[in-house]
This record gives sequence, structure tokens and C-alpha cells, in this order.
Amino acid sequence: RNLNAILGQFNHVLVVDNASTNIAEVKCLIKELKIVELRKLTDNFGIAYAQNIGLRLAAESKMIWLLTMDQDSIIPSNLSREYEKVLRSHRRVGLVGWNQHSDNKNNGDGVREDWFILSSGCLMNVRALRECGGFDERLFIDHVDTDANIKIRNLGYRSFTTSAVK
Repeated sequence: RNLNAILGQFNHVLVVDNASTNIAEVKCLIKELKIVELRKLTDNFGIAYAQNIGLRLAAESKMIWLLTMDQDSIIPSNLSREYEKVLRSHRRVGLVGWNQHSDNKNNGDGVREDWFILSSGCLMNVRALRECGGFDERLFIDHVDTDANIKIRNLGYRSFTTSAVK
């Protein structure tokens, strides 16, 4: 379901498989999807390692933005459209995510500057990530997104969430 939610919103999808037990199923699904590329790892090296592979390939392909996802994430059908609005209306954007807060502290359009954005469903500036050294693989899984948020903001980039994603 999560791949189907991405298709039509993005022009290239890279799946980095951390040695999942259902790899045959994953390969079968991906084989039929032309814009999806699979990188299979021999072991689970952690989310940061997998995300760094995606970051490296995005940079090599001259991509400007990288959307990070978890295996169980289902993105809303309007995610890319709403993220584009944020990118057009703000400068020096490092991260964009959807608002998972219950408050309404935004500027009227559902967008607010935020200090922490979860990595799943987060659109990340490839240049900013490369400038800060990418994802810290020593963290394996816990606090990988926290670390990336802090490093990107310390470089002067801004992070935004939007509540318009539904």
C-alpha cells in the first residue's frame, strides 16, 4: 500500500531493503513498477545506513529533494502538492513534514516553522543533508531524525510542517 501511495506523486522511488524476510514479495511487487528501484542489503545495518544510500543516490542523480519513508508509512494523496506549496512560499527550506500537532500555531495556511520533524514522510533537502554529513549511522535507528533535524537547522536551514496534508 505504501508504494501505491507514492506512485503518481514522485518520479523516482528507491527502496532500500534492510534484509527483510519478505524480500521475494518485495521483488515481485517492484518488478511491475517501472519507476521503482530496489537496493537489497545483506543485513540490517540500520535506518541511517539505508537513508545514506538513498541520499548518495539522490545526490548522484542530481536530485534536489529526498522523501524518506518507513516500510509501514502510507502517505496521503496530496502530500507532494502540499509540500510544493511550502517550498514555493518559504526560503532556505531544509525539511518539510506534515503537522502531527494538535495545536493551530501556523500562519493561516496550515504551515508552521517546526523544530522537529519525523523522518517518515519527511521531504529533505539533499544539499543540506550532504552539508551536515548525512545521517549518523552510529545511531542505527533511535534519534536518527532528531540528529538530522538539529544538524540541518544548525546550518541555517528551516524546517516546516503543514496541516494541509490529509
